[in-house]
Amino acid sequence: MQSLLQDRAGAVFCGLGWIDLKLGRLLATLVIDTRGEFQMITTEGFKAYVDAIQYSLGTRADLAQMTTVYSASGEGEHRYSPAEVVDVVPVRQWGNPNLDQICTSHVERQNLMMRMGVRRLTRLTNAFSKKWEHLKAALAVYFAHYNFVRVH
Repeated sequence: MQSLLQDRAGAVFCGLGWIDLKLGRLLATLVIDTRGEFQMITTEGFKAYVDAIQYSLGTRADLAQMTTVYSASGEGEHRYSPAEVVDVVPVRQWGNPNLDQICTSHVERQNLMMRMGVRRLTRLTNAFSKKWEHLKAALAVYFAHYNFVRVH
């Protein structure tokens, strides 16, 4: 692997650009725990995902992104009003991903389930955690309930 330079904001420079340190650790774990080639990885349009996946997995994965295009905020819309989705564009980054199968629905649904199940992850709430240990404990309780108690 290439040498890494870490900055004070928790990002790493890997020759391809700056990668978030947590994202880099996640992908490094994925590389260690897996072998062979991935069928396809789909992410949202965040540029750091492309750099991190290219750095850690290289050509082991076909990568595609779903880029969402939003309308401009109109006059009178409030700060927390959701913008209108104008278009969703699948973009092939490298490899041979099947454009008909590119979607982020599963991850988006899991994120929604987490926000609804763990209210401290919702914006504009007073149920936030002041300590990381409390947040980790709340998430552990949520995932234990979701995986072992909740009927799916």
